[in-house]
Amino acid sequence: MSEEVERIVRHGACYFLLRIQTWAKSVSDEGGVVSVTVSLNGGGVASVNISLNGGGVASVNISLNGGGVASVNISLNGGGVASVNISLNGGGVASVNIGLNGGGVASVNISLNGGGVASVNISLNGGGVASVNIGLNGGGVASVNISLNGGGVASVNISLNVGGVASVNISLNGGGVASVNISLNGGGVASVNISLNGGGVASVNISLNGGGVASVNISLNGGGVASVNISLNGGGVASVNISLNGGGVASVNISLNGGGVASVNISVNGGGVASVTVSLNGGGVASVTVSLNGGGVASVTVSLNGGGVASVTVSLHGGGVASVTVSLYGGGVASVTVSLHGGGVASVTVSLYGGGVASVTVSLNGGGVASVTVSLNGGGVASVTVSLNGGGVASVTVSLNGGGVASVTVSLNGGGVASVTVSLNGGGVASVTVSLHGGGVVSDITSYTERGMASLTVSLNRGHVSFVPASYTKGCMTFVSVSP
Repeated sequence: MSEEVERIVRHGACYFLLRIQTWAKSVSDEGGVVSVTVSLNGGGVASVNISLNGGGVASVNISLNGGGVASVNISLNGGGVASVNISLNGGGVASVNIGLNGGGVASVNISLNGGGVASVNISLNGGGVASVNIGLNGGGVASVNISLNGGGVASVNISLNVGGVASVNISLNGGGVASVNISLNGGGVASVNISLNGGGVASVNISLNGGGVASVNISLNGGGVASVNISLNGGGVASVNISLNGGGVASVNISLNGGGVASVNISVNGGGVASVTVSLNGGGVASVTVSLNGGGVASVTVSLNGGGVASVTVSLHGGGVASVTVSLYGGGVASVTVSLHGGGVASVTVSLYGGGVASVTVSLNGGGVASVTVSLNGGGVASVTVSLNGGGVASVTVSLNGGGVASVTVSLNGGGVASVTVSLNGGGVASVTVSLHGGGVVSDITSYTERGMASLTVSLNRGHVSFVPASYTKGCMTFVSVSP
């Protein structure tokens, strides 16, 4: 029902005739087809309420031209199909609330042209399919909230063209599948929050083209699978935070093309599998932090192509397995820090091609096994620091191919076993420092030099060192043993 209300309004000594356009329609039907079309030109208020009981089809089309307010409320009880299409041209406010109870299909399409505010709230109770598509053209604010209770499928697609703010919140309770795709073209801000409670599958894909800010927060409680893919093209800022509580699988893939800043934080509590892949193409800054608490498996792969700065921090508490692989092509700076508390297995591989700077720090506290492999191909600087506190096993292998500078420092405090191998092929400078305090065994310290210089310093305070002299030496090798 459409109504135009006239009111006389007094302002000072003047009187004005105010016309207010309102539109309201309520429909309740068992089956059948319901179609509603509303157009507000120059403001006004429109509300649509539809209830389908036992199936049926409902479609709502609303256009706000020059402002106005529109609200749509739809409930599908026992199936049915509902579609909502809203366009805001020159501002306005639109809200859509849909409930699917016992299945059904719902689709929402909203376009904001020149600003405006849009909110979508959808609940799937006992299955169903919901899709939301929103386009912000020239700014605006959009929020999407979806809950899947007992399964269902939900997809959200949002594009921000020249600014705007978009937020997506999804909860999967008892399974279900959710996907979110967001593109920021020319700036804007986007945030995604997803919680999986009792399983489910969630995927997030975000692309920043020409800047913008994106944040993703995902929690897996009791299993589930989550994947995040983010690309920064021409700058921007992206952050990803994921927690696995009681199992689950999470994967994160981030690429920085032409700069930008990205951070990834993952915590695995009580098992689970997490993998992170980050590539910097043409600079940028990336940080990755992973913690395994009570087991789990984590892998981190970082590549710097043409510079950039990357840091990786991994901590294992109470076991677990972690691997870190870092490659620098054409320079850049990378740092890797790994700590094992109460056991676990960790491996670190760092490769420099054509220069760059890399540092690796590994600490074993209360046992564990760690291996570090570093190769410098065509120069570069690398430092490796390993400490065993209360036992554990550590191996370090460093090779310099075509020059470069490398330093290795190993300390055993309260026992443990460590081995160090350094190879200089075609020049370079390498230094190895080993200290044993309170026992321990350095089973092997081997150096191969060919046109270069290697030095070894050993400090003993109850312990044993087995040193294999330099083989195939064509450079300079110095060995200093200090025993109190």
